[in-house]
Amino acid sequence: MERKARVQRTAEEKWQIVLEGLKSGNIAETCRKYEIAPNLYYRWKDEVEQGAKAALGGKSAASRPGWWPRRWPSAAPASTINEYRSFDHAPRSIALWIEEYNHDRPHRGLRGRTPHESRAAFQATTLTSTTASSV
Repeated sequence: MERKARVQRTAEEKWQIVLEGLKSGNIAETCRKYEIAPNLYYRWKDEVEQGAKAALGGKSAASRPGWWPRRWPSAAPASTINEYRSFDHAPRSIALWIEEYNHDRPHRGLRGRTPHESRAAFQATTLTSTTASSV
């Protein structure tokens, strides 16, 4: 069986693939679409996360050798340019999305309460309604 020729992807293409995987939530489908191995996708995703951490820590990730370019290429899709004001803005935006997804979003369905507080409130109303109906 012949091996496929290795495709050299630009930093912008890698960035788009990682974003697509994050947005869709289906990494396997994204990897099949672009014909890349999942471990390669996760390596690129780790690079993005390292860059975001460096940016949040006050260091410019784009200034590190081997990281992605400082400005958008002229051929970047319009949707990407509209989504992020600059390349330095993207890691901050992703970090804010991760914070919202992991910390704020779960509480919305619980009326802003923690799971523990919601369970206690549920048990209190259940006990109150059960004792009121049995009297």
